[in-house]
Amino acid sequence: MNPTVAIIGGNGQMGRWFTRFFESQGLTVLVADVGSPRTSQEVAALADVVILSVPIPKVTEVAREVAPFLKPSAALVDLTSVKQRPMAVMMSAFPGEVVGTHPLFGPGEATIEDRTMVLCQGRGSAGFIGSKTS
Repeated sequence: MNPTVAIIGGNGQMGRWFTRFFESQGLTVLVADVGSPRTSQEVAALADVVILSVPIPKVTEVAREVAPFLKPSAALVDLTSVKQRPMAVMMSAFPGEVVGTHPLFGPGEATIEDRTMVLCQGRGSAGFIGSKTS
């Protein structure tokens, strides 16, 4: 069974990029953003992986808003360039799997192939990132 991915801030440039990427992999992607039909809390409650693709100043607020709605088995992930504060907030707000990411590429890239992405494991390894690397 493929996981359902929620991208909060999915109408921004990186949110749209990752929406296209995950959909191209056959995953169901739910998007919440300003003016979208579903709220951040609604898509978070339905997803197996919840990705925060919001401006850095909003990560703390959004993480705290959605964390209570996540499934216990879900993974909470951010797409920000800074890691210390977002990781600390996600870890304190959600007791499940937490992963920090920093794509070292921009939304103009056609593919993820040969691109680098920093992964900062906060807690857990069963869902979003496994123990193997390629």
